[in-house]
Amino acid sequence: MFKGLPVTRHFTVIANKGSGSHPDGELRRHLHEKLETEGMRVAFVELDPASGQNMDDAISRIVQAAKTNGDIVVAAGGDGTLNSVAAACHAQDVTMGIIPMGTFNYFARDNAIPTTIPEAIDLLMTGAPQDTRIGTVNGQAFLVNASLGLYSDVIRHRESDKAVFGRHRLVAAISAAISLFRVNRVFQVAIDTPEGRINRQSMMVFVCNNHLQMQRLGLVGGDDNPPGTLDLVVLKPTRFWQRLRLLVLSLIGKLRLEKRLDEFTAPAFIVDKKGRRVEVVVDGEIIQLQTPLHFRALSQGLRVIRPQAVVTP
Repeated sequence: MFKGLPVTRHFTVIANKGSGSHPDGELRRHLHEKLETEGMRVAFVELDPASGQNMDDAISRIVQAAKTNGDIVVAAGGDGTLNSVAAACHAQDVTMGIIPMGTFNYFARDNAIPTTIPEAIDLLMTGAPQDTRIGTVNGQAFLVNASLGLYSDVIRHRESDKAVFGRHRLVAAISAAISLFRVNRVFQVAIDTPEGRINRQSMMVFVCNNHLQMQRLGLVGGDDNPPGTLDLVVLKPTRFWQRLRLLVLSLIGKLRLEKRLDEFTAPAFIVDKKGRRVEVVVDGEIIQLQTPLHFRALSQGLRVIRPQAVVTP
């Protein structure tokens, strides 16, 4: 049917029980109606982050078993779930499919993958495996972004607010806006770029692998950057009225007008900060990494089922 994939496709679906706001059983029903009734084998595994199990280890074992069976591994969830599955698929050279079920679904939308469950499942049968750009930080893969500083506090407040008010974009947006005025931490950072080392006082360092997110924010990196590059944004210390301006510019997609932001584009960066370990937000999940942080863009290595006409930016 398509180069690299058999005519009859079989799938291992890894679903995040906590992703999205879809009714219970909806995903399983669509998988049965669209795939199993057509003779496709579907192994369905639902993981619960609240169970206390090591999710990365569990996903790695599932991907290994799928590889042995010749299955395509399908991630059903938000960008955090996709990240964990993508890291295992990248490490084990397994083709990945996507059923977006998160709040923003930046990676899926940037790769022209439908955000409704039935259409995303249809694409698993009609799409073709294509190399997709990813980033890494200290070897940890990220699909959308990785950051340190302010964003970790934003994520904590956002997840707390979602638990109370529901997993909706409006809740996430309001929570992020409020968090912008709650946090005042400033740190010194040294960044090695192809042009040399820069030193900054900063509230946040944000590294993005996603053109769509950069475009929505109105940052320069949303333009057509060369393949195999990452966008790095440094937020300098801000006062209340400067944060208010920052919020307004982000809402109207004009952040490139903000003078408190510095932007850089390169295939790789080294970011150093005081301390042996630092808290990093990787595709919405908070992890601890050793300093310095080595960011790198990879143009190949992760094969994702996408519409045949799509070309990675």
